[in-house]
Amino acid sequence: MFKFTPIAAFLMLTSAASGAVVNLAPPGTATASSEAFGSVASDANDGNRDGNFGNGSVYHSDTSGAAGQFIEVDLGAERYIDRILIFPRTDVQQNSVRDFSLEVFDSGGGSVYSGAFLTTSNTADDPWGSAAMSGTLGQRVRLTINSPDLPAFFAFSEFEVWGDTVQVPTNLTSTATITAGPADFGTTIADGVDGDLASNYNSVTTDRPIYHDGNAAEQGFYRLEFPTDINFDEIQLYNRIVDNGATTTTEYRISILDGADGLVTSQLVTAQDTNYDNLVDFSGFTGRTVLVEESNIGQFLAFSEVRVFGTPVPEPSVAVFGLLGGLLLLRRRR
Repeated sequence: MFKFTPIAAFLMLTSAASGAVVNLAPPGTATASSEAFGSVASDANDGNRDGNFGNGSVYHSDTSGAAGQFIEVDLGAERYIDRILIFPRTDVQQNSVRDFSLEVFDSGGGSVYSGAFLTTSNTADDPWGSAAMSGTLGQRVRLTINSPDLPAFFAFSEFEVWGDTVQVPTNLTSTATITAGPADFGTTIADGVDGDLASNYNSVTTDRPIYHDGNAAEQGFYRLEFPTDINFDEIQLYNRIVDNGATTTTEYRISILDGADGLVTSQLVTAQDTNYDNLVDFSGFTGRTVLVEESNIGQFLAFSEVRVFGTPVPEPSVAVFGLLGGLLLLRRRR
């Protein structure tokens, strides 16, 4: 069993998902320190995840090998950022997304978030993402190459900035009690909810970004039980991608259970090929537990992240029960 923050912290989360979290990058303006091989900076935020360079939607910087090369997207105004996703070039493996800094600037040019990623590894040209900056209010989002070690260039199909004009909803997984099949291959149960959305198991050598169970002969499961009911909005499942086209788990079942473990609803998620970020709508359903299972018994259960959004349903307090009891007693005396 893996337990996070106490119930009291959970009950303080009262904001509902706005339903408007979208990729903010396409309407924005992309600029870069260099553009090469016929690509332009706007190829990185054109809304097209096609990773085949010949199809005209892959950004490629020059190959001078200089540190400090960058590409950034100006969103046009300050927006609340939830997550950053980078989609790879797929027609050739270049391992170019590595050892970079990600920085968010406000409208005045001040840095409001900065983080260094993949300092000793790379994405292996698989999708990469992070929610480490979730909730940050900013206008410009920049990727900068830190090291001149080869390959010191960027090549990827899409640079996505997901967010909203209002504060983004809170991911509720930090309040859940999590149980799962025993983690293996250097992973932990906590790796499934750590905010690291990288799909490549080898993108780091410690603190793997993937939850991976250890027994393919049994049906793998990952269970998140909340301390009170949730009016669900969206559940996000970020798949593990291997070698730009294979997945460890090809089909998942995501179920909502009530407080007695009765089935409320469930949906199948197919994760073949490069189906990486699966955004599943559960609006209109209320339950206590989210259960992720691999539906093809004989496969491992492996994914990079599960994120849960919705509104906690406050439980009546002791004071409310006392007041109701007093009113009933008064009525009886009359």
